This record gives sequence, structure tokens and C-alpha cells, in this order.
Amino acid sequence: MSENIYIHVFQKGINSKMTIFKKLGIYAITASLGILTAGCGNSDNNSSAGVAAPTSTPKIITHEELNITLPADYIQQDNEKYTFYYSNANSICLGNKEPIDDLEASGITAGTIDDYVNIIKEKSEIDTPTETVEGNEEARVFTWNNTFNDNEYTYLGYVCKTTDAYWLIQFACLAKDYNELKPQFMNYLSTVEITSIP
Repeated sequence: MSENIYIHVFQKGINSKMTIFKKLGIYAITASLGILTAGCGNSDNNSSAGVAAPTSTPKIITHEELNITLPADYIQQDNEKYTFYYSNANSICLGNKEPIDDLEASGITAGTIDDYVNIIKEKSEIDTPTETVEGNEEARVFTWNNTFNDNEYTYLGYVCKTTDAYWLIQFACLAKDYNELKPQFMNYLSTVEITSIP
């Protein structure tokens, strides 16, 4: 069974036999946002330094049955709480695989992708709209904000389903940079390929 923690940065899914979300989640967000804050350079919310342009050389990242193409400046980070974790100067990209068998073994029923997204949002107290991804009826996106160390961050969550699992991919950046980075994040998410789609 996966280790399950949530708090604004979801780790290892929603499956949990005990409510440890907020208690352990603060450690997760500290580690995740610490890397993001360090990578963002000037953390002054009033900075006009702008967002660095992505590198032109893409690389395909493969984890189990999921492929995603990211710019070469996304560097893999070691963090056992995620299936994958990459960061660059402006953002982080996290991915978690939640096996459906693990969910069912814990008494959680998520028969559809919308069920799974609603469970995540309910447990995470996220009250934002969920949208179907344009061109992919089997994927959903939603956003939320979180403040950490006096900096506001915006997160973009992307959920898709394989034959035996749900995947949650998240991008996060300083909230002041989100509108500029969102088209890039959506472009990266458009490259997601799953080799075992139901």
C-alpha cells in the first residue's frame, strides 16, 4: 500500500487508512515548496524579474506507463513521496500513481475519473472548478492556491486514468507567475501519453 499524504501538494494519492493528511502534509509541503522557492530565485512577490523562458530542447520523461515531455531544464529531484518529481528555476512538476486496487483495499470507491477528482478535492478542501482537458475527454484539470513562507503559490492538477490506476500530475509556481506559465504547463500536459489507457 502506498504512503498517503496530502496537503496542497498531493503525495502518493488519496488512499489512507487513517487521517494523516494535515499532520504529515506540512512536512511534505515544506520540502516541496522549499525546492520551488530555492529554484525561483528572487522570492520577492513584487519582483519584476520575469519568468525564465523554457529551454528549447525537450526531453521525454518516462515513469512506468506514463510519458511526459518537459524542457531539458527540468531536473529530477529525489523524493520518495512522489512517483516522479522535477523542478526548474520557475516551477515544479510532480507525479503520483494511485493504483485502483490500493484504493479499493482501503474502502475508497472511485469508479470514474470524476469520482477520483472529487475525492481529492473534498479531502483537500479545494473548492475550484474541474475542467475536462480540451482534446482529451479522459483527463481533468483544476487549480488551487496555497501560501507558504509569505509567498503565494498556484497549483495546476491534471488527472488521468489507466487500466489499473489514476495518475495525478501537478505543476506549481509562484502565483504571480502562473498566468504566464499556465500555457507552458498545459503544453507539457498535452504531451502526456499513457500506454495502458482503459
